[in-house]
Amino acid sequence: MSNNFYDPSKLLSYNADVNLLVIKRGIGKTYFCKSFCINDFLKTHGQFIIAKQLDAQIQIVKSTFFDDYKKSGDFKQFVNNSKIVGNKIIYTPTPTSLSETAGFFLSLNTATNSKGFNVPFAKNLLFDEFIPDINKTYLNNEDILFSSIISTIFRRTEHAKIFMTANNISVDSPYFRMFQISLKEENGFCFRKFETLDDNGNKVIHKVVCQFKDTDKNITAESQRSLAGWISSLTDYGKSSVNEEFYLDDTKSIISRNDIKCPMFANFNLWSNGVLMTIYKSKRNSIYFCGIPNEESKKIDTFVYEDFAKASEENCHLLTKKSGVRLLILNLYFNNSIAFENQHLKNTFLDLLDKIK
Repeated sequence: MSNNFYDPSKLLSYNADVNLLVIKRGIGKTYFCKSFCINDFLKTHGQFIIAKQLDAQIQIVKSTFFDDYKKSGDFKQFVNNSKIVGNKIIYTPTPTSLSETAGFFLSLNTATNSKGFNVPFAKNLLFDEFIPDINKTYLNNEDILFSSIISTIFRRTEHAKIFMTANNISVDSPYFRMFQISLKEENGFCFRKFETLDDNGNKVIHKVVCQFKDTDKNITAESQRSLAGWISSLTDYGKSSVNEEFYLDDTKSIISRNDIKCPMFANFNLWSNGVLMTIYKSKRNSIYFCGIPNEESKKIDTFVYEDFAKASEENCHLLTKKSGVRLLILNLYFNNSIAFENQHLKNTFLDLLDKIK
């Protein structure tokens, strides 16, 4: 295989079921994942799935799927003897051989009827760009939809492997919360183990690893010297990628609850996009803190944005542009009087502000 791309040895050493790659663009992470799927198919006949968030993205992937391999020369026989028919990759080793389905293309936004998506020998899945790029958003309840699709595809597969790739856009992702990913480890890898029981009551361990720092500095330097890398570095997005920073994340005013020295009380709650945020107020001054709810949060008023069912519950009120609390939360942010417990709460708060200002 071509040697001028991402080195997966460290990632694969964890032998994880779910492998998340969240590192800078242009160093071959998607190429590696596709190649892993193709190579495993040629060895074991295990089928693979290439997934994207939107059907429009899948159409682009289908039209360019073999291009990198035609350039690199990798998997020459597979490329020359494969064709895309509908949402399938059909492989015919020789003119006299029987054809077989090597892979499938799947878009999450058209997979609501995933129970009819039949992949009998599915073994590997690549979910590319699982963190939406700039100016794009997640689907409604996307993590639940993804979980349902995975359950359908791999329900009879014991040794499946899932790859999820993304550029370093934001740490605020439902998938990071799903897999309890923390991006703080100094070596750039976060490893998690989850225990469950099979149908016979036996303990099963599932492993998840996330790489969020590039460990191959030679590849990084090469990509920066290229014309595309140089032009990219002229933008804020490109600079954040080179510096291994998450472009959309602004850590200003994000502090740990343990770092707050003054006593606080739960003042009111905000509900937006299915997220409950408690606004705490200092007992000494006018400092506010947007944090994770506690037991006290259950006893105070909740202001709900665009969720009429939730707003009808006890102690809940519909948040509109005429609500008195609207002006308060606008002033809190624009006067720098509020801090946040984590990036997810800050992003949810700012999204709410955009809707009501």
